[in-house]
Amino acid sequence: MEDEDGYPKTPENYHGQPYRALLFVNGWMMGKRIGNLGPQVKFPVHEGILKYRGENTVALAIWSMSPTSPIHPFVELLVDAIYEGGIEVAD
Repeated sequence: MEDEDGYPKTPENYHGQPYRALLFVNGWMMGKRIGNLGPQVKFPVHEGILKYRGENTVALAIWSMSPTSPIHPFVELLVDAIYEGGIEVAD
């Protein structure tokens, strides 16, 4: 996917936009991003919060920090990796 200028859409391309975002997974706040400050673009969610064998609810709250600046953050949900530990997690 490309933006209106022909550049690939990636979270790094949207650095500098004056917005804030909160990521919630199954009612737990798992991430906070300040578009023109923070470098973090990945927010890992571990088993226990994320139900690997069930339904999940993901909510994203985004708001502009400037009334005159439109924001267009790029959001993508990905599975980066799955790790298994020695403790069984019950759903």
